[in-house]
Amino acid sequence: MDRESVSDESFVPPAELAGPTPRRVRLTSTGWLNIFAASLFSLLGVAGAVYIVTAVIHRISVQETLRQSGADSVGQVIGKSYRAKTGYVSFQFSVGGTTYNGEATAPRNVLDGLQQNDALPIRFAPADPNINHPAAWEDSTLSLLWGLWIPALLVFMGLMLVRRMPLQRRIAMEGIAVRGCVNEPEWKGPSKGQPYTNYTFRNASNDEVEIGSCPYDFPPKGGSDVWVLYLPTDPRRSEIYPFGIDFVRIEK
Repeated sequence: MDRESVSDESFVPPAELAGPTPRRVRLTSTGWLNIFAASLFSLLGVAGAVYIVTAVIHRISVQETLRQSGADSVGQVIGKSYRAKTGYVSFQFSVGGTTYNGEATAPRNVLDGLQQNDALPIRFAPADPNINHPAAWEDSTLSLLWGLWIPALLVFMGLMLVRRMPLQRRIAMEGIAVRGCVNEPEWKGPSKGQPYTNYTFRNASNDEVEIGSCPYDFPPKGGSDVWVLYLPTDPRRSEIYPFGIDFVRIEK
C-alpha cells in the first residue's frame, strides 16, 4: 500500500483526544441499552437451560422409579394432540377404585395408531400413582437436550451485543490518535449485515502504514480523512473516531 495514501497527521485532534492517557470514559445510552439487552438474553438463556436440565433430571428420575418399583395397569386413551410438533396421548386408569389421569409424549407411529377409548398398558408407582407412564415406550431425554440450543442461542446473542464494548473502552482510554484515510470500497460485509469501513493510518511509533477495519452504521466516503484511535501495543486494534457505534464516550 502506498504510504502517501495516508493523510498528514499534523491536524489538531479533537480536544478530548489531546490529553494524556488513560482517558476518562463513560457508557453511552447505546452502551447501557446493549448491556441491558445482553443481560436479559443471558438471563433468559440461563433460565431456559435450567428448566430443560431440570426436566431431563425429572424424566430420568421417573423412568428409574417406574423401572425399579413400577406396577402395571390397563388404562384407556381419552385423547391425543400435537403441540409444537410433539405428539401427546392423554389417558386414565384406575388403582384401588381411584381413577388417575396422565399425559405423555408419544412417538408419531404409536400416536397415529391409537384411537379414542383404546386400551393402553400403564406403568405407575404404587406409592404415588400420579407418577405414571404408558408401559409400551419411554420418553427420550435426547429430545429435551436438543432444546438446549435455544438457551445457548439466547446467551450467544447476549454476548454478541457486548462483545465489542471492552475493546472499544480500551481503545478510547489508551488509544493513540492519528489521521487516517478511508479506503475504497466504502464498506464491506453482507448486504443485510453490519457495514464495515476500511481505512489506513500511520503508526506513530515506526511511521509504518497500518490497515484497519471497524463497524460503521453510516460509512464515510472513500478517500475521506478521519481520525483513528489505535492501541500502541496492538495497532491492529483500532477504530475510527468519533466511533460509528459508540458504546463509550470520552469525557472532555
